[in-house]
Amino acid sequence: GAGAASGADSLGLTIVGQPPRTHARGSSQASGARPAAGAGDGKHKEEDEFDPALSALYFSFSSMKGPDGCKVPLKNRSKVVKMLHELGSKVAQPICRWFGLRYNFFSEHHPQAKKAGVTVKEPLVLRKKNAEGEEIEEIRHLVTIRLRLRVHPTKGDPNTSFISKGTQLAILLHELCHLRHMNHGKDFMLFLRDIFAHARKLGVFDPAALGNEIPSPWPWENEIFRRGGDVGDEELLQLFAQHRAAQRSARQLAESEDQAPDAPPEAGGAGEAAPCGCAAGDKGLGFSLVRAFSAAAACVGCAAQGA
Repeated sequence: GAGAASGADSLGLTIVGQPPRTHARGSSQASGARPAAGAGDGKHKEEDEFDPALSALYFSFSSMKGPDGCKVPLKNRSKVVKMLHELGSKVAQPICRWFGLRYNFFSEHHPQAKKAGVTVKEPLVLRKKNAEGEEIEEIRHLVTIRLRLRVHPTKGDPNTSFISKGTQLAILLHELCHLRHMNHGKDFMLFLRDIFAHARKLGVFDPAALGNEIPSPWPWENEIFRRGGDVGDEELLQLFAQHRAAQRSARQLAESEDQAPDAPPEAGGAGEAAPCGCAAGDKGLGFSLVRAFSAAAACVGCAAQGA
């Protein structure tokens, strides 16, 4: 109702399809923050000069930790903001309008984060009075989608290298699917197929021209990407069942090996770091999803075996 809408407005919420209000950010991490050290240099200033309208709408990180643990300024923040704007305006918003999805904020995920994408849902309690004058509470969620557009430090220099367009879309479309389905079950799979198909129809995704540097741990998701959503229910459900069966067999084998006496440790065990920065066995897209049931949010790794 109007009361809920006004309450949301007072908290600075924005909804897909509605222009968000321009507002200043107080955090030094915000995209509109003062330039990092070295901005006095003409070339550096030109690289990181922000469009005022865009910098107020998209959050970007200003620094990361160096090898010695000290903060290192991040360059090319204007490029990050422009990438976010292009993905948001040309991909996320049209898809959300078509499928009736909603999110509030779209921002950068930290370049040193293990996961390539994250969807955060924070509880929002709106209090209002009903027709009888009784105060009632309405639970909504403040939803933020974050994408790690810079390469992870284990893959290159986050200051100058960015993940490919195909990888950006693979992560973004996956996170948009989480706006409707939280777990990686059959419903998630079929809806993700529909999202990819619509992205192809919009002309923003071409499987023949795009690749994915961070393939999914699920065969069915890789097939959806490879064919741009042009795959039927029966084939996907078969891939889903086959992968589940393979997972069960792997778990049973691992359990039997754990029970074997004096089993020698295998090289490259669970503690070995994977190239993407995740623990071995947590390879692939490396998404992370956060569901907030209270003020303390609970994290669920999207790269874990599908539920």
